[in-house]
Amino acid sequence: MENQESHSPKKQKLTQEEILSQIVIKSLEKDCLDRVFNLLNGLQDEESSDEDSAQKIYKKQIETKANQKKMKISPSSYVSKTMQNTKNSGKNYREDEEKAFNAQGKLDNEIHDKKGKISVKAIRKILRTLCNEYPKDEMDAMVWEVDENLDGYVSEKEFEKMYKRCITDEKEQQPKKLFYLVQFLMYDKEKKGFITEEDTLEILYIRHGDKFNEAIDAIFE
Repeated sequence: MENQESHSPKKQKLTQEEILSQIVIKSLEKDCLDRVFNLLNGLQDEESSDEDSAQKIYKKQIETKANQKKMKISPSSYVSKTMQNTKNSGKNYREDEEKAFNAQGKLDNEIHDKKGKISVKAIRKILRTLCNEYPKDEMDAMVWEVDENLDGYVSEKEFEKMYKRCITDEKEQQPKKLFYLVQFLMYDKEKKGFITEEDTLEILYIRHGDKFNEAIDAIFE
């Protein structure tokens, strides 16, 4: 008997990925979480007013430089250059088409990779509606803390994993800058800019169910 016990297989520890995959977010809570991600993702896709002004400034600078340049071309040099360009026109057109095709393909890939992701841009936009000022380094930290592949964006998968880690973090060891913002947005379903006691209790009840009273007691200890 002892010999059989000694040879019994040892239980292997689950990886963090496996642990997180076993955590089930209740449907109503998941709906709130998805709503917040879709809200941020929508803000991510919108053009910012500051980006628009930056593009206008850049365009104006280019136009100014172009107007300042006065190029003098002699007739002979113009004719020789025109003839040379005519000889190479077929090659140049092919090269230009290839460059344009490659550039468009690269742009399409970048757009596809960024689809369904959020960055500091979306966080900055939502925080502008909630408070007058918020430190840029704090906003950067919100993304950096959960950006596992370090691409500067938070994917939907990273977003959900962050939420699961934080709601099961009994020892308060997880970074929670983004989590706290997400929690607020989940509670503020009507986009009032504030949350009521009823809003908070509703989410807590959905999450904890039978242990709702214990969760409330733990908050006010």
